[in-house]
Amino acid sequence: MTSEELKEDIAVEIENIETVLQELSALYGDVKGRDAVIREKTAASAFLAQFYSGIENILKRISRFYNVVLHYPFCSMTPCHLRWHLTGNFVMSFITATAFNWTGTA
Repeated sequence: MTSEELKEDIAVEIENIETVLQELSALYGDVKGRDAVIREKTAASAFLAQFYSGIENILKRISRFYNVVLHYPFCSMTPCHLRWHLTGNFVMSFITATAFNWTGTA
C-alpha cells in the first residue's frame, strides 16, 4: 500500500464517519428534551458502533502501513487479536459515558 492509497482509504472512512455523526446529530435533535424510546436508543447504539468501527479501521490501516504492532503490556497474556478489542472496549465505554448520556442509560 502506498501513502496515497492510505490517504484515500482514510478519506473514505472519514466521509463515512461524518455521515454517521450527521445522523447522530439529527437523532439527538429528535430526542432533545425528552426520554429516548427504545428504537432511538438502538439507532444511537448502531451509529456509535459504526463510528467506532470507522475509527478502528483508520487506526488499523495506519498501524499496518507503518508496521506498528498493537501491543499492550497490561494484557500480555491475551492473544494478540483480542488486545485491540480490550482497549477498544475501554474507549467505547468512555465515549458512551460522555457523549451519549442524553439517552438516560449507561
